[in-house]
Amino acid sequence: MYAFDAKAGSKHARASAILTAASEAGARLPLQVLGEVFAVLTRRRGWSATDAREVVTGLIDLVPVIAASPTSLVRAMKLSESHGVSFWDAQIAAAAAEGGCTILLSEDFQDGRRFSAADLGRALAIVDPFEDANIPILVNAGLLAT
Repeated sequence: MYAFDAKAGSKHARASAILTAASEAGARLPLQVLGEVFAVLTRRRGWSATDAREVVTGLIDLVPVIAASPTSLVRAMKLSESHGVSFWDAQIAAAAAEGGCTILLSEDFQDGRRFSAADLGRALAIVDPFEDANIPILVNAGLLAT
């Protein structure tokens, strides 16, 4: 959301830089994240549906979208049960792992949390992109310039 909110200061700058680099870095977005972007922009930020839809379609054009599968659904349910993660967060993590991601950028998930390949079929690390300690991870992933 911060990439679309110029009032967010340094978070806006960081999020914008990550989005700019996302396509070339091979980033992918779980479909559910796009739905959440639309919902937050229209419900919490007061954007029109038309403006929010333009943002979402712009993201769709920017990077590949990962849809949840029956396998990721089952993994999400297991992850939610075994790790105490909300089902919806687990669904994002499971779809991301199934889509080939090894890191998931999230300010809301626990930074540094790791899920094993046994949990998701592929190891996945949660990285808060706004924590300065994670800059080297973002640079290494091609999501941020040095």
